[in-house]
Amino acid sequence: AHQALRVNDLRGKVRVQTDGGLKTGLDVIKAAILGAESFGFGSTPMIALGCKYLRICHLNNCATGVATQQDHLRQEHYIGEPQMLINFFHFIAEETREWLAALGVASLKDLIGRVDLLEVLPGETEKHAHLDLSALLTSHPAAEGKAQYCEVEGNAPFDKGVLAERMVEEMLPAIESSAGGQFNFNVVNCDRSIGARVSGEIARRYGNLGMEAHPVVMNLTGTAGQSLGV
Repeated sequence: AHQALRVNDLRGKVRVQTDGGLKTGLDVIKAAILGAESFGFGSTPMIALGCKYLRICHLNNCATGVATQQDHLRQEHYIGEPQMLINFFHFIAEETREWLAALGVASLKDLIGRVDLLEVLPGETEKHAHLDLSALLTSHPAAEGKAQYCEVEGNAPFDKGVLAERMVEEMLPAIESSAGGQFNFNVVNCDRSIGARVSGEIARRYGNLGMEAHPVVMNLTGTAGQSLGV
């Protein structure tokens, strides 16, 4: 994913997160080298809070009170404290820092996508020898000079809701006066969630059943996009 995003000059607009089995600072280092910049921890923080890995989370009778909605199990068995999680992630961060120092890298950001730091081991079996990891361990020529990590705080939405705002502007006087009426609009399939803004203005003033006697009617021509009428 990291390589494909770089080749298409999209990596600077995307925050790549990995999760699943992350337990140590070394896991964070490996994930960063392969292109991740965000790391999701699930099971290990739960264990830090007292989880015993009983694999009965879905039964609502967790013996440690971690994965249950039953108050008596929480009160009698749950031992988790915020400081436990703070300590856990403190040590994860400390181990990550030690590995960064050992690799001669100043920050985690500088490590993202550094597949040149990896080398292929010969393996122990014939099947290992047939593994071709070149797609992961080499940087595509087309990615040269492209961003290695996300460089923007956020991306502007593709749909800026121009039609929805125009609808509100035209229909608001009829809504505020409870006069109702009919309104005509042309729509295309890029116009999404048509009706949501208008419905919100009505509900804000009159509740869910407002303007029943004098409704506003929208006559739409064309092909609407996703979530028409919501």
